Formats: sequence, C-alpha cells, structure tokens
Amino acid sequence: MTKGRVFAIIIVTLVLALMVGLFVTGMTRGAAWVLDVDSPAEGGEKNGRQEFSDFLDGLEDAFDNEDGGFSMFNFSFGWGHNWGSEFKNGTIVTNGSVEIGADDVKGIKTNWIGGRMTIKTHSSSEILLEQTSKSGSIPEDRRLVYRIDDGKLVLREGAGRRVSSRTATDLVIYLPDRFTFVEDVELNGIATDIVAEKQTLTCHDNIEVSVVSGNVNLEGADSEGSIKMNSTSGDLMLTGCRALRMVEADTTSGGVSFSEVRAGESMEMNTTSGDVYCENSRAGQNVKTDTTSGNVKLIEVEVGEKIEAESTSGDVYCENVTARKFESSTVSGKATVKSSNISEADSSSTSGDIAIESKKAMSELRCNSISGSISVTLPTHQSGFTAKYDTISGDFRCDFATTSLGKHEVQYGDGSANIYFDTTSGDMQIIKG
Repeated sequence: MTKGRVFAIIIVTLVLALMVGLFVTGMTRGAAWVLDVDSPAEGGEKNGRQEFSDFLDGLEDAFDNEDGGFSMFNFSFGWGHNWGSEFKNGTIVTNGSVEIGADDVKGIKTNWIGGRMTIKTHSSSEILLEQTSKSGSIPEDRRLVYRIDDGKLVLREGAGRRVSSRTATDLVIYLPDRFTFVEDVELNGIATDIVAEKQTLTCHDNIEVSVVSGNVNLEGADSEGSIKMNSTSGDLMLTGCRALRMVEADTTSGGVSFSEVRAGESMEMNTTSGDVYCENSRAGQNVKTDTTSGNVKLIEVEVGEKIEAESTSGDVYCENVTARKFESSTVSGKATVKSSNISEADSSSTSGDIAIESKKAMSELRCNSISGSISVTLPTHQSGFTAKYDTISGDFRCDFATTSLGKHEVQYGDGSANIYFDTTSGDMQIIKG
C-alpha cells in the first residue's frame, strides 16, 4: 500500500471520528438538559454534570457563529433548546405583547416550544404578537423575541441562548383582516399545537408547518404555491384549504384529515401509524395516500389523473370518487370502491377482499388477491370486455352473457376492455350494475 493511500485512509478515519463525536456530544447535551444539568448543585457549586455542560457550551461555540456557520446543535433534544443563528438576537418582549407594522412584513418564520401557536385576524392594521402563560408570569428565558430581516418576521420563544424552563407559553399572532404574506410562511414548533383559524393564513408563496410532537390544524389556508405539513407525533388537519400546486401532509404517529381541500396539482397524505381521511376534495392530477397501520377512507374525491391508496395493516375504502385510474395495495385488509367513476383500476391484496364498483365503462382492470375474493361491478352500458382469470381454489361467475375463448378466458360484447383476475384462494365475479 502506498504512503499516499495510507495518508488518505488516516484523514478519512479522523473526519469520521470527529463527526461521530459531534453527534454523540449533541445527543448527550440533550439528555443533560432533560436532567437539568444547567442548574448548579445546592450551595452554588458546580457538580460534575454542570461542568460537562459548560464544556459542551464551549464546544458548541467553536462550531456555531452569528453568520450562520455550521452547528450540530441547532435542534437538540429535551426542553433545553439552542436556537440556530437565524434565531439569535432580536427584540425581547417583556410585557407579553407587541405591535408590528404590517407593511414591513412580507414573510414569517417561527420556532416555538410547548404550548400553542394560533393565527387569528383582528380589525387593526398592525400585526399583534401576544404571549401568555397559564401560570400568569412568563419566565425570563421564555420571553418572546422577534426581529425583521429583509421583510421576514422571525420570532422565537426564549430570550436567552437556551430555553430550559418547563413553563410552556402560548402565542397568538393577530394579522390584519385580509392580510396576505407575499413570501414564504414557515411555522415550526416542538411539543406545540399550531392552529390557523378560518381564512387567516393567505400566502403568495409556500406555506410550511412542521412540529415535533404536536397537532396542526389549518382552516381556510390559501397558497399560490404549496402547503406542506409535517409532524413526528400528532394529527394533521386541513379544512377548506387551497394551493395552486401541491398539498402534502406527513406524520409519523397520528391521523391525517383533509376536508374541502383543493390542489392544482396533487395531494399526498401519509402516516406511519394512524388513519387517513379525505372528503369533498379535488386535485388536478393525483391523490396519494399511505399508512402503515391504519385505514384509508376517501369520500367524494375528484382527481384528474390517478388515485393511489396503500395500507399495510388496514382497509382502503372509497366512495363516489372520480379518477381516470385507481390503484390500491393492502397487505392485511380489504379494498372497496363504491359508486365511483373510474376508467382503469389496479388493486392487490395479500389477505383481504377486493370489491370495485364503477358507474363509468371501464377500459382496463387488474385485481390480485392471495387470500380473498374479487368482485367487480360494471355498468349496464359497458360495451364489452375480455376477462382472463387464474385461481388455485376459487370459482368464477359473470352476470354478462359471455362467450368462452378457452380455459379461464371469456368475452362479452366487443371485448374491448381488458380484465385480469388472479387469486390463490377466493372466488371471482363480474356483476352487472
């Protein structure tokens, strides 16, 4: 092995060791804050954990600077939370409320810990920020801090470098009636519920809401870009919202609910553990839903192109949906489509029944079930189809007058539509609607 290669290996090893060390240090710092290592031992003397915390403070200063330099600790763990450089400095609000000229604000970015963040409107022409605490007094390290940078209103909870107090506070952002943000809206929270009341949040750009352990509820939000919501543990709800591009909701543990939502391009609803529900909504192109452990329910959803619905452990149920194509996949659950208008369908189930009913004549249909029955209802005006089916243990039945084309293949009418059935153990039937 050449000296150059040995030297390169040594450099790479040192870099990786430094990165791992910084990551472990960040994790340790979060755990230390949760254990209150920021509080000196009785008598004012520092204990071992406090000295270690001071060491971490010094290490952090080496990597974090006011100009937005690298920081491993911008989002640490526990209640003790160090804001990144974007949230440093600003005006501290000592009396709980402040008014800001609305003409100076184009966009907004917030970070909040605990409590609740609510957006409302009021009759004033100014923006009012109001912070309250259930205990009455607001701890000094939790006071509202704000500043305006090039038209962006940046605000946070925490007058100090860190927020360590356990006393959560609430924030209400009062916007002038019919106020519109012309730049991005970004709302962030930790253990915080974020609520935008009816027709209060309007933006010419994108709206993004992200919480770590908290619920999000937007009512009447309007974006000329996209609306995106994310929560690691909490429910996500959209009601009467509109976006010219995409509407997305993603939560690790919680439900996703859309009602009267309009998306110019597509809608996506994803959760690892929870139900997905969408009603009276419309997307110009696609709707995609996915849940690992939960049910998917779509009622009166209209899509220009395709609906995709997946559930690992749960049912997929659709009623009065409209799309050119419908796709579904369930591992342990059934798939049901009732009174819908679809031209194509592709549905599979590992352990569950498949039932598809279309009021519109279909051009192609594929259904696959390992352990479950397959039932398809076609309209009486269906001009024709060619059906092929394969089964190990199951019967095939058809209400239409068909002609046999050979083993496991029949034709009705002009035979124009293609139908494929495949089941390991289950019956198959085509019903005349």
